Order: sequence, then structure tokens, then C-alpha cells
Amino acid sequence: MAAYMLKSKEVAEMLGITTATLLRWRNEGIAPRHVRLPSGIVRFRIEDVEKWLKRNEGR
Repeated sequence: MAAYMLKSKEVAEMLGITTATLLRWRNEGIAPRHVRLPSGIVRFRIEDVEKWLKRNEGR
């Protein structure tokens, strides 16, 4: 069974930012690691977001 992957809106809400800021961060290479599905849709693994949050704690 495939693990649930977060949508950009869900990640933005977790981080307290807008989806536009998340997109900008992705383009700048500073957002949590993301996955582009074969359909072109971008998703985030929960584990990757949690790792990113730990690495960026206190910034």
C-alpha cells in the first residue's frame, strides 16, 4: 500500500506560509524535498517534511 503524500496546500499550512511561498522556496531549492508524480502533480512525503522542519528549527 502506498503511503499518503501531502499536497502543497497541506505543507504550506504546516509551515505557516502560503502556497506561493512554498512554490518560490521549491524553485529556490530551500523547501522540503518533493516528489513529482508521473501525472506531473507535486507531493511531499511526511518524513521529508518532518526532517526539513528539524533541520530548520529555530531559523
